[in-house]
Amino acid sequence: MDHIDHVTESEKLELYRVIQQVWDVYYPMAEEQDVACHLGVLLHKLGCYTEALDYFNRSVEIYGPDATITYNMSMCHYDLRQMEAALKSIHEAVTLDPDCEKAGAMRSRIEAVISSRSDGKEL
Repeated sequence: MDHIDHVTESEKLELYRVIQQVWDVYYPMAEEQDVACHLGVLLHKLGCYTEALDYFNRSVEIYGPDATITYNMSMCHYDLRQMEAALKSIHEAVTLDPDCEKAGAMRSRIEAVISSRSDGKEL
């Protein structure tokens, strides 16, 4: 996935289309690999934050809440400048896994953005 930063816009569109096709033919059978989460991560790397959230929500529907998923959801909200939603998701991640250092660091980052805003509304 490290190469995804170097793809063209047309390649990103093609990847997005393929991701949708994969999901259209996918049937979840409670396997170990969380396909919805992996597709969400890929979409996030493509900059498709709203669409990534859809896949992370699908993952929660199939597998239940998980610190990694809620952390990824928080990242999407953060990138969409939806700070209140990002904070809610990161709080859930920390609740699910209090030892998750990256979630704690993300919570601090989100709280700093919120406290620096004077109006308290989402950007």
